[in-house]
Amino acid sequence: MRSYLRLWRSQPEFLTFGVLLCASASFGQTWFVSLFGGDIRAEFDLTHGDFGAIYSLATLASAVTLVWVGRLIDRVPLLTFSCCVFAGLAVASFGVFQATHFMVVAVAMFGLRLCGQGLMTHIAVTSMARYFDADRGKAISVATLGFPLAESVLPLTVVMVTASLGWRDAWLLWSVAVAGLLLPLSVWLLQRSRALWDVSQLVEHRPAVVEKKQASEQGSNDSSELVGVTESETVIDTSPRSWTRAEVLADPRFRLMLPYLLAPAFISTGIMFHQVHLVDTKGWTLEWFASGFIAYGIAKVVASLIGGPLVDRYSARVLFPTFLLPMGLGVLLLAVSDSPFVGVAFLALSGVTNGLGGPIGGAFWAEVYGTQHLGAIRALAVSIMVLGSALSPVMFGWLFDLGATFSLALYVCCIIAVVSTALAALAMRTSAVPR
Repeated sequence: MRSYLRLWRSQPEFLTFGVLLCASASFGQTWFVSLFGGDIRAEFDLTHGDFGAIYSLATLASAVTLVWVGRLIDRVPLLTFSCCVFAGLAVASFGVFQATHFMVVAVAMFGLRLCGQGLMTHIAVTSMARYFDADRGKAISVATLGFPLAESVLPLTVVMVTASLGWRDAWLLWSVAVAGLLLPLSVWLLQRSRALWDVSQLVEHRPAVVEKKQASEQGSNDSSELVGVTESETVIDTSPRSWTRAEVLADPRFRLMLPYLLAPAFISTGIMFHQVHLVDTKGWTLEWFASGFIAYGIAKVVASLIGGPLVDRYSARVLFPTFLLPMGLGVLLLAVSDSPFVGVAFLALSGVTNGLGGPIGGAFWAEVYGTQHLGAIRALAVSIMVLGSALSPVMFGWLFDLGATFSLALYVCCIIAVVSTALAALAMRTSAVPR
């Protein structure tokens, strides 16, 4: 914990910015949107498959868009990029509020998925990975605490606000909160930490990774020539050579990792999107399942805080094939039992997977492929994960419309978890493409 406190004292505003963005991503997360699933289906007379198809198409479109928009973080100033994403999220939330046709809902869902689940997470993790070096894992762990913090508070809050205001006015409230509170707060935090992320500023208070980047751009091998860096503070660059996105696509390891990148989002999105149907088939109440997110949040916080030091000690590439295992166990428990406590156990184990996935997945791309093109590479990886979340709502919905049980879908998810984990372990033993 001392290392976390030292890191927090060094850059409190920038780390808080990361926490804020991860928390703000909740407005585009499946678990958040699905809490309105019953109301939206009833309003527009949609079946499980219909609503799943709309959501999947919106998510798929956001995944494709993210590949191109996400790489702009390598070129556009962080402040400008973040403001645009917050504005897009506010507009999308307002779109759900005033939707009078299911196609308007579809467009709004596209905005929520792109700006919320996709770009908010992309900005937070990419920023932590790029501007921290030795403490990269811990910085990502701190930033991703925004996920469990929001997930512990918002589910029950959403249920209560919706019951009080109605589902439409609830979305109006979220839109106002994003534009009137979260956007100004993010601007203030970035202004306070400008010396860290703005390459036009002096480097004396910036981590070594930025100093090394400037030295490379100036064609200098002597970091002592930089302003504020003495000879005794010179840092030896041990980071990997930076790969381009095209080189990553040609790497056989990346191809083996594709199912593993798809699996966590596919599994969790399919279950969370149809959580109303899940609790109906299990005989639970939605309030009970929503309260289980408290266990999810606690497990995610603990796993994230543990995962950061583990990444800094053992490396993300060593830990990478392991973080899906807890979720796989949770899905198996959910498949074999109808006990209400199994729902809480599933959420807690999913929290462990997602908590570990933050620091491990966030640091993995920087460790293996370098940081120069990190925005473009992470945009590709995130778009693949978003693709996984696009496939499962419609596939689950069609299965349910055909009369399949939820248990059958859960057993299929268990098989996917096992196979993709084995392929990821194989990928870490495979040699990289010669360069």
